[in-house]
Amino acid sequence: TVLAQSWLSPGLSQVSLEDVDVPGGLVFMWASVMMAVVLVLIMAVCGLGNLVLMWSLVRSGGLRSLADRLVLNLALSDALVALCCPLLLDYYTVRGLSWRFGASGCAIIGYVRALSLHVSTNVLLGIAVDRYLAIMHPLRPRCHRSWPVLLGVWLVPALVSVPVVLTSAQTQFSGADGVLKTFCGQVWSVDLQTLYQSYFLSVMILQFLFPVGVMTFCYIQVCRELWFKTVPGFQTSQIQLRLRRRRRTVLVLVLVLAAYVACWSPYYVFSVLRDFHASFMSTQRHALTVFYAVDCLAMSNAVLNTLSFVWVKKPNRTRTRTGLRLRTFIKTKSSLEDNRTTSNRGDRDLERTILDLV
Repeated sequence: TVLAQSWLSPGLSQVSLEDVDVPGGLVFMWASVMMAVVLVLIMAVCGLGNLVLMWSLVRSGGLRSLADRLVLNLALSDALVALCCPLLLDYYTVRGLSWRFGASGCAIIGYVRALSLHVSTNVLLGIAVDRYLAIMHPLRPRCHRSWPVLLGVWLVPALVSVPVVLTSAQTQFSGADGVLKTFCGQVWSVDLQTLYQSYFLSVMILQFLFPVGVMTFCYIQVCRELWFKTVPGFQTSQIQLRLRRRRRTVLVLVLVLAAYVACWSPYYVFSVLRDFHASFMSTQRHALTVFYAVDCLAMSNAVLNTLSFVWVKKPNRTRTRTGLRLRTFIKTKSSLEDNRTTSNRGDRDLERTILDLV
């Protein structure tokens, strides 16, 4: 007997694969349709939008700061989600939870899916810390080498996701209609249940609770600094403009954090219930349908990231109507702006790259 888990969820189903059943009915049908719509939306928005963003950053030479490079890596990680979507669409909706791309494909897609999630989390954490240091400690010397940060952004998720490859497998089972189906997911021995639960809790703390806690602290402090602290002396128009830009930047980043928490919290709550309260979940008639819903919500976060960092810009609405002929994200700066402090340059780099809302 083995314990099976869908590679789209860290949840552990405490049933044998022979007992796995696919619910039918109108509710499940609508859940399948919802999953298909989300996957197609991810392919369209995350695929095209992030490719445009990466192309613009590289073409315009806008990779001079840590903020620029973090945004590029966020676009890359979200684009990886779009690459997985055609296979997910076939597995979940076209073939009704039946995998046909082999054991290697199952392991690779599961690993890429987990890697993308954790990289996106680390990038958002890096941007929050970068804004905190720039605004709260503007005179403190800042490291100009971005490669150690980017290495950590990718290395930690790469290591954390290794168990996904080691435990991914495909197993055949009989569906509710008697048709033989192929399950694709992580398969853990019953003897390793405690080990799996420890692994899942560690990942949830390391890649969700801790980053969310740090980002929340950073943005609370930054908001207090920008909205509730009186700036001494006479405020010139240039200082007021800089303050408005900083506020707009932080406001959008706070909304990105709120969207991240709103999208992924139900996913982790559902997984905890399924891992640690299997008897309760086994009595729920529409447990798989609920999984579809929370997983759709979680994957949609990639779409919200793309919209927040690219399409929210006013000029983009014109670009979309004119065949996505993007003007460069990097505006020519005056010689006066070139003499700004390091923290001000950091603000300008982030604003011109992702949030040029003025």
